[in-house]
Amino acid sequence: MDQINNVKPQFAKFTGIYMSGFYINNPRLLTVMCLLFDQVYLPNHLEYVIEFSKKYKFIDSRDFNDKIVIEPMHDDTTDPFAHLSTTQRNTANQYLQAVMKFSIHHYKLFGEIIKSDFFPDDEVLKAELVKKGAPGEKNTYNVSVNSMTVTLENQERTTNILESGAIPIFGKHHIRQQMQADKYPSKFLTSLLAMKSIDLVLPPIKSVEPEIILQARYNLREYLPLFWAEMLRFSQKFKHSLTPGTSIDDVIIESNDFVDVHIRPIIIEINHKMVKDRETRFKNLISPNPKDKIHLSIGNPGSTQLELIKAGISLETGMDYHNVIPRSNADHSGLTFLLNLSQLVN
Repeated sequence: MDQINNVKPQFAKFTGIYMSGFYINNPRLLTVMCLLFDQVYLPNHLEYVIEFSKKYKFIDSRDFNDKIVIEPMHDDTTDPFAHLSTTQRNTANQYLQAVMKFSIHHYKLFGEIIKSDFFPDDEVLKAELVKKGAPGEKNTYNVSVNSMTVTLENQERTTNILESGAIPIFGKHHIRQQMQADKYPSKFLTSLLAMKSIDLVLPPIKSVEPEIILQARYNLREYLPLFWAEMLRFSQKFKHSLTPGTSIDDVIIESNDFVDVHIRPIIIEINHKMVKDRETRFKNLISPNPKDKIHLSIGNPGSTQLELIKAGISLETGMDYHNVIPRSNADHSGLTFLLNLSQLVN
């Protein structure tokens, strides 16, 4: 479905770059990012893993996988983990194992949404034809995992991606940050509000399979640009509300409050208006006398006008990928993206 992104004008495309690691260890955050951004870039600069191992450690243990290749700086053959303690080295190796596991599970998202320098052409798996099937039969393939490459020399690439307009995204375990609240780019604040707004309508999920993410992206492809436009407008008000020097952690807390105060009421109002509009449309289609009985030809007992209206509303708001909520002419029509998303994932 990558051709979907290609039909968008450049100004309507949004690329995110994850600043808190090699992989997204929060399944809900991964779902939100994949629904929101056209592409998400994962850096593979090994310095992050080294810094992570000095601050955190894994509880369980994993064996080191020889499919992980550490690319040295220039011709240096020194072990990049040599200066780490035994515990820190173990944490660094386990972190890389977690990245490999994440990549294999979400291999369908690589290339389509997730971009990185881990794998050649973002292909996590390699399929080699073993036997071509006869007409009407399936081919037989040997599927293996490509080697994953991490490097000590990729910080410049990350910087270039940021300077090209990618939006920094921070998860829970960010190691360091140098931005100040009053200097945050508007697009960063926009993405923060957008992700917190999506949180309003997502059910309490633990994970979403890649196939569902790709399907939701396809169904909401026409609504997403308007949603981003709405968030861009809100970001200016949010930016003016921040105190200079506010940390990223505090900005995230402030964004929760901002969404609750400024965006949640609008979504409630739009949803209420749409329900009332549906009631009006159904009332115009049936008898104007609410006490009249509607006799159905399939043998069911008669239904009152009120019962039929309720049934119609229920059917309209059911999960139907082909029955999305239309964009209205209201000032905040971009927020109908959230209502459609709520329908698709519930």
